[in-house]
Amino acid sequence: MSDQPSPSSSARPRHVVTIGSFDGVHLGHQSLIRRTVEEAERRGAVPVVLTFWPHPRSVLSPDAAPRLLTTLEDRISLVRALGVSDVRVIRFDRELSLRTAREFLRDVEAELPLGAVVAGEGF
Repeated sequence: MSDQPSPSSSARPRHVVTIGSFDGVHLGHQSLIRRTVEEAERRGAVPVVLTFWPHPRSVLSPDAAPRLLTTLEDRISLVRALGVSDVRVIRFDRELSLRTAREFLRDVEAELPLGAVVAGEGF
């Protein structure tokens, strides 16, 4: 048995992913996104930002939803300016909110083979 990866596994690039709402793309978000880009470069992987639309709190607690700082289009532009060309928008709804973290990551992994997930405090 060989230690070499099978042709099918090596054909799919790995991804380093960070996940969040990233509204405003503030300094903390920028730091997290830069770490994602750096880790992807270190691993020879593709950096990816997964963001949610609409904002999760607007679905889960509409009366307590924050006023958004940026439009979705602006958010994507700000993220891309930090070196991430692959920005994916995930529709956030009640059904998604009921999924476990393990189920969610399994779905992400099915589409984006993961090399790593970069997360901030409280994730």
